[in-house]
Amino acid sequence: MVVMEMDDALGQSKERFDELLDMLQREQREAANVKVPWFLQNMPDAYFKQLKPELRHQHLAALVALYDFGAVPDLTLHSDNNNTMTLISGGNNSPQRLVQQIDRMPTNTPLSGMSIFNSNDGEISLNVFRFFDADEDDSSEPAVLSDEIRAYLADLHAGKFEGDPLHADASTFPDEQALERFVRERCRPDYVLRSSPRRFCKQVELYNKIMQDGEDQVGIDIEPNWNGVPHRTMITLAITNVLTMAAMKRISKYFASKNLNNVRTHLDLVRGPATEEERKEGMTTSALCGDAQSLLRSNTVSMIRILVEPHEQDAKDIDMDTLNARLVEDLPTVSKWIDDRALSLLGRYGMSAREADIVLALCDLAHAILAPKDAFEFARSNIENVVMEESRIDFTRAILDLFVRRFDPSPEAANFPEKQNEAFAQRIAEIREMILQSGELETAQRTFSTLLDIVEGTYRTNAFVPGRFGLALRLDPRVCVEHLLNNTNRPEVPHGIFFVHGRRFAGFHVRFRDISRGGLRVVTPRNSEVHGVESARQLKECYDLAFAQQLKNKDIAEGGSKAVCLVDLDGIDKAGKDHVMRKSLKAMVNSVLDLITPDPDDRSCVVDHMGGAEEFIYFGPDEQVTPEHINWIVSRAGQRGYGMPNAFMSSKPDAGINHKVYGVTSEGVSVFLHEALLATGVDVTKPFSVKITGGPDGDVAGNLLKILYREYKDNARIVGLADGTAGLEDPDGINWDELLRMFDEALPLEQFSRDKLGPNSDFYLADTPTNINKRNTMHNRVKADAFVPAGGRPATISDVNWEKYLLPDGTPSSPLIVEGANLFLTPVAREKLGAHGCVIVKDSSANKCGVICSSMEIIASMLLDKAEFLDLKGVFVEDVLDLLRKRAKSEAELMFREYRSNPSLPLPPVSERISRAINRSTDAIAASLEELPEEKFRELLQIVRASLPKSLMDKAWDRFEDRVPEAYTRFQLACILASELVYKEGLPYVESVSDDGLAAMVVDYADRQLQVARLATKVDSGEKLSKDEQDLLSDILRAGGARTMVDHHLRP
Repeated sequence: MVVMEMDDALGQSKERFDELLDMLQREQREAANVKVPWFLQNMPDAYFKQLKPELRHQHLAALVALYDFGAVPDLTLHSDNNNTMTLISGGNNSPQRLVQQIDRMPTNTPLSGMSIFNSNDGEISLNVFRFFDADEDDSSEPAVLSDEIRAYLADLHAGKFEGDPLHADASTFPDEQALERFVRERCRPDYVLRSSPRRFCKQVELYNKIMQDGEDQVGIDIEPNWNGVPHRTMITLAITNVLTMAAMKRISKYFASKNLNNVRTHLDLVRGPATEEERKEGMTTSALCGDAQSLLRSNTVSMIRILVEPHEQDAKDIDMDTLNARLVEDLPTVSKWIDDRALSLLGRYGMSAREADIVLALCDLAHAILAPKDAFEFARSNIENVVMEESRIDFTRAILDLFVRRFDPSPEAANFPEKQNEAFAQRIAEIREMILQSGELETAQRTFSTLLDIVEGTYRTNAFVPGRFGLALRLDPRVCVEHLLNNTNRPEVPHGIFFVHGRRFAGFHVRFRDISRGGLRVVTPRNSEVHGVESARQLKECYDLAFAQQLKNKDIAEGGSKAVCLVDLDGIDKAGKDHVMRKSLKAMVNSVLDLITPDPDDRSCVVDHMGGAEEFIYFGPDEQVTPEHINWIVSRAGQRGYGMPNAFMSSKPDAGINHKVYGVTSEGVSVFLHEALLATGVDVTKPFSVKITGGPDGDVAGNLLKILYREYKDNARIVGLADGTAGLEDPDGINWDELLRMFDEALPLEQFSRDKLGPNSDFYLADTPTNINKRNTMHNRVKADAFVPAGGRPATISDVNWEKYLLPDGTPSSPLIVEGANLFLTPVAREKLGAHGCVIVKDSSANKCGVICSSMEIIASMLLDKAEFLDLKGVFVEDVLDLLRKRAKSEAELMFREYRSNPSLPLPPVSERISRAINRSTDAIAASLEELPEEKFRELLQIVRASLPKSLMDKAWDRFEDRVPEAYTRFQLACILASELVYKEGLPYVESVSDDGLAAMVVDYADRQLQVARLATKVDSGEKLSKDEQDLLSDILRAGGARTMVDHHLRP
């Protein structure tokens, strides 16, 4: 009975199952009968061409399954291997939808492709995102040229499409083999197969153009009235070295601000030329890799095709010609370079991309100028809030319009009254009065007043240069530094200041002479709080560094300058850090080039309020600038038409003198350290102790370690060492073998072999708050005969913490400091420690040899081509190193002659007096040389030849006058004469001469110097002297021989 009941139940269950199955199959057939025809009729042709059958089948199955829902819900589909994601939504892609969808994408894997579709009837949008598959073999089956493309290419060469802008220029493809090679080496197979021949060849043409223009370019091509539809525009973008996800998000935000519908999008990646790192591995083209970090190190080009149309409600009112012109203007900048914050301003108060960028640039510069007064009140965010507040937008718009009308280079703007200084000044006054009468609070008044000061003090801007990487201003320096001059003991106004605003960075370049040289450094704060601190002091730090460089550059033709690029890495993961830093550096340099290149196309986009003055900038490497960066900077200067691009950046890894490789800065530091030790009574023939900030892998610290061992062997004991990774203290001296090994292998201190630690060693990693504090205070706590700061941030020993350098008995923990790093001590800290008996050799003296080396390299780059330089490099470098040691010794001897005559005399003021005396003399002499008869000038040029590296002069002296700019030559001769005078005759001799009499006295001194040199040559060679020469030599010895012997420690 029970069995029969079970059989009946099973039978009924089976019957219901069959009924359900039949019902579902019937419903699916009904759904399929409706959706399949709809699918084939309403999905655009490009959908079937672009996507593989298995992916289309997945989409259709999902749509059939959702038939009964009526309205299509949001749906996400994943492929089996998770490298493809499809997002299906009801209705067409609205301006905001794509932004929201991209926000949902995973951030750890880069996009390798993207396709955006709308159904023809507007029922659905279907967006496909393809990601890199880490397991995918990038070197699998190569792409091939299709028969359709071959046939199209034949028609192209036959002239069938000649003059048609919708088709590529036949000259882009000299032969079929060139295109075959491009397809095989740079393209993925599916990209070639999915593309129509016409569009593919247009994209290759665009690719070639941006490669010709240089790396990091963005190319754009538009096709209005696409396929005969008046309000549709097909946009093609070729973007180098960009994160595809980020680029698409930025582009989508821009379209949303314009209320443009993204009808269809296709994104593909193409390999670019191999990077330097990839070439070393034997690669000829860049890899398309499966992880973000590798991709960011590669040269890739994102080929993006986007079909757009105005939102339905705007279509009848919009002027498509105006819109398309704006797209061509905006998208190259928006897709890659414009600041992220500017994107949020698009559309607000009718602002364009350029206008939003200008407003933020003015705000950031106002922040840099005002923040030293009150870092909180004038924080970046506060200034933006003041400027963008709706109740004040009339002020903002007035200032913005004034700037635009002042610098718009278009023919229509040529007659704007703001172009003329009188009308411009009148409008400035009107806006000031409007703001004053508004009754705004003091903070707002001060902010808007500073914005007006900036506009008034801007001489040039690249705001209208197409495809710019950042927004640059060439400024009247008084606008930026007035508050610095009122609040420091440095009254000098710089010669010029550049400010560059860009995506995630702000940069300053400050120089104190027309021809100036100084380092370019990149600062990357670890979080937003530290970035806020650094941005508030960036301008002051750049000014101080440039001023220190001005004092340091006394021995060379160039005055002092410094460039600081501050990068915001907040929210950037480790993989992206180097990418953002590299991009920021390139953007800053390229933006400065916009304003100084003689290229007529660029000059036509820059309204010049400097009277056409030509400007030359000379960079050198500083913190976080690598050989790869240096090569790019020199190459880019050449591409942009800058005169003598090899002189634009020093320390080139091949045709230059790499500072770290040859230890040029440390050679000078070691000379000053030696002279200082002797002057303070340290016997260097016996053991003495030194503590150093900076690691074995650092430029100055690492090379100083090598030199100390070279010169003193085990007598030099390193008792304290600290870098960014660790600290090590040992009163018995740190193991030399291990230090030298780490230097040779460029290893940070954290990799010190623990088995090389001594019994009294104290080693600690900077990995906990306690250890970080210990590392940060090593220089204060450890006792040593000398301290050499060879690494560390400016103002490490500052106005408020200098007392921590003192021991409990009130004496310094090291009685001697030789500043290998710039600005490690503040002026107040130097003064206070000096009063407690600390002898301090200032940075502008101690580490001056780096910039002297750079100057020698640049002179060589003016005189020699690359092959000649490389052939001469070995002996030339030795000559330069010898010259550096002599220049350092000349100043050190003068400094300590002053010290021995008065041991209570603090040395930092002596160092500054030496620099000021030489710079004052140089400027006076350079001015007088312009009036000197040519014959006399040529005679004095022999002093230049005798003072520069012998191997270079022997090789290329006959080219000197033709290849070295006249102004540079004048300053070269002037600084040689001035430094020789000061170093040999001393400070009181030069300081006692008035400005008016200085130049004539120095030229007369140079004549006497030449006579003495000729006399000394005869004596050295044993040549018989005439009676007049014997009398002259006797008079010289009687007049100054005894003092010379005393000053220079000469013995018979």
